[in-house]
Amino acid sequence: MENLVEEPAVKYNWTSANDYLEFDMGADERHEYFDGEIVKMQGASLQHEDVVSNIVGEATAQLKGKPCRVRASNLKVAPPGYRSFMYPDATITCGNPELRTDYGDILLNPLVVFEVLSKSTEGLDFSKKLLYYRQIPSLEAYVLINSYSAYAVYVFTRQPNNIWMLETLQNRADTLVLSSVGIALPLAAIYENITVEPENEEDNITNG
Repeated sequence: MENLVEEPAVKYNWTSANDYLEFDMGADERHEYFDGEIVKMQGASLQHEDVVSNIVGEATAQLKGKPCRVRASNLKVAPPGYRSFMYPDATITCGNPELRTDYGDILLNPLVVFEVLSKSTEGLDFSKKLLYYRQIPSLEAYVLINSYSAYAVYVFTRQPNNIWMLETLQNRADTLVLSSVGIALPLAAIYENITVEPENEEDNITNG
């Protein structure tokens, strides 16, 4: 692509959705798309991947026998209008998945989306991704998990009036309840065999 700009995440000048999809299909690395902007995805840490594995394992066990399935991060997700294409860390769907298949599989009807936070992606996960995920009609919960500086889970849940409510869980004894799919994920399971350390004394005061 022309006009490559070096930033914390590599970005390109405005690109159409179809041009992005063709580019991403042929690229060695994955990219996300936000209303004309292509953003190169950064490599994940081992701790990040361990959190994703814990979520998928615990959710899979609890969804057994239900018409729902949790999947890890190789599927794009898109809202109506295709102004954004994102690779969440994990999704839960129930019933038949709705897919756009002309440029690989693109999931259109997730019920729950998980993003594991890292230093380089946290701002994007709480801003643009939150904006676009909320536009997906099927989505009932958007869950963000801190993997690097605190035991913290943030869950945005759609309310009957289409307002989104934020709940923050910051104790390993807490449980993330996802009523839309009938499961409850203890933070102790999400963070199993994972230790996070506050980055400095101020973080320790804030998150302790």
